[in-house]
Amino acid sequence: MSTQTKEKKSFISKVNDYAQTVASEMHMRALRDGFVTSLPFLFIAGIMILINYVILAPDGFLLGKVVDAALLTTIQGFGARLINGSMNIFSVIVIVLISNSIAKSRKLPNAGLAISVALGAFFITLPMATKFSITELDNLVEVPGAIASSAFGTQTMLIAILCAMLATELYAKFLQSAKFKINMGSNVPEAVTESFNSLFPIAFTLIIFAAFTFFVHQISGQELQELINNTIQKPLLGLTTHPVGFLVLECIGILLFSVGIHPTGVTPFVDPILTLATNENAEAFAAHQAIPHIITTPFRDLYGHIGGTGQTLALVIVIFFLSRRKSNRTFGKMTLPTSIFNINEPIIFGFPIVFNPFMMIPFVLAPMVSLIIAYIATSLDLVSRIVVYVHWSTPPFLNAFFASGGDFRNVILQLVVLVISVFIYIPFLSLYENTMPVEDENGEVEVADDDFSDFADFT
Repeated sequence: MSTQTKEKKSFISKVNDYAQTVASEMHMRALRDGFVTSLPFLFIAGIMILINYVILAPDGFLLGKVVDAALLTTIQGFGARLINGSMNIFSVIVIVLISNSIAKSRKLPNAGLAISVALGAFFITLPMATKFSITELDNLVEVPGAIASSAFGTQTMLIAILCAMLATELYAKFLQSAKFKINMGSNVPEAVTESFNSLFPIAFTLIIFAAFTFFVHQISGQELQELINNTIQKPLLGLTTHPVGFLVLECIGILLFSVGIHPTGVTPFVDPILTLATNENAEAFAAHQAIPHIITTPFRDLYGHIGGTGQTLALVIVIFFLSRRKSNRTFGKMTLPTSIFNINEPIIFGFPIVFNPFMMIPFVLAPMVSLIIAYIATSLDLVSRIVVYVHWSTPPFLNAFFASGGDFRNVILQLVVLVISVFIYIPFLSLYENTMPVEDENGEVEVADDDFSDFADFT
């Protein structure tokens, strides 16, 4: 093995080790697992938004034409309650899941108490009064003690993440300190002892949050949630949903995957922000307002991850129909069912794509080209913006229809970028198969042709 090859493998090994370290770090793992676990709530909310504001819309093109508008409006109330119990409390759900993960990693005796402390810290950061718009009045009215429902949704997601992590860590540090242990005697029930031992850790954690929130408000004149939203969350949202920033982050993740490094070190930073953009679009769609974002989680999945990362459904199609190598065609048949549901690890590691210079290029190029085309088409209003969260495993074309709120133009756009991806993969598969022995119909090995001559008419 040459020195250059050894150095290359050593570098890749170091990058892989670093990525694995970042991905396995307790807080990153809690953040990633928390969002993955919370996806069913977003899926439920997405389905209900589609039903409520597309199928049941009184002015819609489906039931609105044949069913009484008042009846449809009444039925919508059922879906609105489901949305309140899922997407509209998403920050609370995230706190529970992240805090629970950290508590288990810290091996705390009662994860429920840690979660309760994190929730208490979050509620401490809520404003003491909220301004509401009243139809009969021209200006906003401040109502003491009132909390807007948006305080529990995605608008406060960043402060929710910080509360879950910091409050749980503070509580764990205090709880594990011998200074705060109370000797209740052996005759006292364990639950009572546990309750008293957690008294001071809970009190000190909440006092720290209350003091910090109070002084921030006194010094800045803003509530902590408002300050974090304006100085951190909005800039992050702007960066991640900007086409350049999004494409750079997406390209980094795909490049990592092409050398066998799962982009779990990148997703904890990107996915929460894209989730926020997704939910803001859903809220605007439900309120019949202008849709604010083009780039969201489903936008990335249904235009740039068709078949999985790297647009690998396009590669499977090329292999299935155009490969001259019998073993490759068999492999394509085997992986087509999983690719339809956007599961592509068999392709990435089995074909393979990783460390395959012929396939790594289209693996990165196809999704980048597709996402650029999709962004331009959406910005020109040729298709609808994404307004409904759909799970990443939803098959192509169905996901485009549902995510767009029932717009067939998005399905056509998805088909267009898939076809373009197919043409991107064709020459690279040709080059790759030229380096491999080709099997004839009798199973004997023959030398591959110089090009895809059989595909001349196709290309």
